[in-house]
Amino acid sequence: MNNIPRSIPLEIGDLSKLQVLDLSSNHIVGEIRVQLGKLFSLNKLILNMNQLYGGMPLKLDSLTKLQYLDLSANKLWSLILENIDNLLKLCYLNLSNNQFIQKIPIELEKLIPLSELDLNYNFLDVEIPFQICNMKSLE
Repeated sequence: MNNIPRSIPLEIGDLSKLQVLDLSSNHIVGEIRVQLGKLFSLNKLILNMNQLYGGMPLKLDSLTKLQYLDLSANKLWSLILENIDNLLKLCYLNLSNNQFIQKIPIELEKLIPLSELDLNYNFLDVEIPFQICNMKSLE
């Protein structure tokens, strides 16, 4: 555990060459900053085990180099990225232990390299879209 501010600093969006951001288990409180959407070189974003709440900012769909996204164990409640299919390099997606309430987006099927998907412990619609069941890369 680190001693960083209890929220993600606004200036984080200025780190345009940053490739890995791991702020897990830091007691960060608040919403996910839209400034993270400016980290175009980012390939790994780990924000698990904090106290993040609200929705996922639509700006995260601009992280087209992202391969690994872990937002588990927070209090996120709405909007699994509508444009998640923009994250074409995503291999790992963990949104477990949150409070998501909507349907599982069928756009996930467009994430060809996605091999690990964890949506456990949410309030998602129990029906899994058949398109996701056909994803050959999921393990």
